[in-house]
Amino acid sequence: MSDSGISTGSSDGSQPAEEPLPESSANGGEPSTGDKKFTAKRVLSGLISLAIVVWVFAVAIPKFASYGAMFEELKTVAFPGIALLILATLLNVVAYSSLWSASLPGLKLSQAVVMTQASAGVNNALPAGGPISMGLIWAMLRSWGFSTTRIVQATTVSGIGNALVKLAIPVLAVILLAIDRSVDKRVLGLAALGLVILAVLIVILILVVRSDSFARRIGRGLQRFVSALMKFFRRGPIEGWDDKASEIRSDTVELLTSRWKQISLASIASQLAFFVVLLVSLRVLGVNSHDVGFAEAFSAFAIVRLVTTIPITPGGVGITQLGLVGMLAAGTPEGTEPEIAAAVMVYTALTYLITFPLGIICYLVWRGERNWRKPIEEEAGSQQ
Repeated sequence: MSDSGISTGSSDGSQPAEEPLPESSANGGEPSTGDKKFTAKRVLSGLISLAIVVWVFAVAIPKFASYGAMFEELKTVAFPGIALLILATLLNVVAYSSLWSASLPGLKLSQAVVMTQASAGVNNALPAGGPISMGLIWAMLRSWGFSTTRIVQATTVSGIGNALVKLAIPVLAVILLAIDRSVDKRVLGLAALGLVILAVLIVILILVVRSDSFARRIGRGLQRFVSALMKFFRRGPIEGWDDKASEIRSDTVELLTSRWKQISLASIASQLAFFVVLLVSLRVLGVNSHDVGFAEAFSAFAIVRLVTTIPITPGGVGITQLGLVGMLAAGTPEGTEPEIAAAVMVYTALTYLITFPLGIICYLVWRGERNWRKPIEEEAGSQQ
């Protein structure tokens, strides 16, 4: 990846000082014990993920509906339904990319689409593919001339926006259920608790943005908490988190204060566009509002999106499908399971499987589009 945009030198073009070779290099390329353990963990993680995915699609899903019955439902989709699904998919791709263009001034929406789809293909293809996809994002942004400071800004801000929206969506789902029909008081209590947590996080974020000293206190508090946890693993203590919190604040405060409206709207749109694809899939496959209402569909979507933030399988595949089919089919009239299962499979194809061909195409576009290439901007002039 010589032209990928990742430089082994420093940002000012100077060469880094030589460092001692790692133990594995000093021993003639033999991997160290730590490397072997890391590789073994990655292999084991991949095998566990594969086993979960195989079990879900080979055993769990067919208990709701056979693949033959799902295929029969798919054959009933007419051209207008196909057109709606294509439009919903395009909306999802654009909305998902809009958060990056809102968080990184100067990034074109077309560039954001290329970057997000290429990285999504990597993330969905590999167990714990997040770090690799983040590396690809970094390489693309560097090749387009963005400085380290601005990439860190955008990564931090987009991450905050996504996290807050993912916490807010389940709370909104419970509120919709409460309006639509009677809901257990305990569920409403959990929703109220979630709303309080969300409000506290927003207040903390505002205080961090407004005060460097508060940001440092938050950093020191997290440092003490994590250091206490690390004692159980005979590691630590953690140091320097107050300085790191201050750096993050200084990197993001101007961006948040100047573009918070665009970032907020893009964060909401980037998550809700996935739900639009799910809802359109349900309706096109014949699952009407009497069988699965808007509130029920949104609740199932919200819970699954929150659960799959834990990277159990690549892109949450398997967990997403089983969760959606199980929750959407609960309490529906007998005979609707094939329609629901087929709709979830269509949703999977349009939000997960499509990232593989799109990711390859977008990667090739990045490598071939030389007009987008720019020299890396100066760090001193990168603040906007």
